[in-house]
Amino acid sequence: MRWPTQAMMCWWRARPGPELQIGSWADLAFEQGRVIVCEDFDFGDLAVRDKVPMIGVILVACPNQTIHERAARLLEVVADLGDRLLGALTRVETRRVRQRPLV
Repeated sequence: MRWPTQAMMCWWRARPGPELQIGSWADLAFEQGRVIVCEDFDFGDLAVRDKVPMIGVILVACPNQTIHERAARLLEVVADLGDRLLGALTRVETRRVRQRPLV
């Protein structure tokens, strides 16, 4: 499966431009039908604990990898899981991937 780049919305804490609150990002991603890709555990908390509606969340948790290695790992997981990323909190680690449904 090949996803269009518009299907994902990335979040990094150290980003230029006006500051959007994490909840605003979640709302915007949901309205636009996008999966959030992040390294921030707050999105997982919002989706699971607080039940904020989200299309999907991909949490990249590979702290000992370079940005290039993390990006390559993310692309590998997206190519492998495809539509199974929708409606799920997906935690991408260096050697494994874990998922739980967003209910």
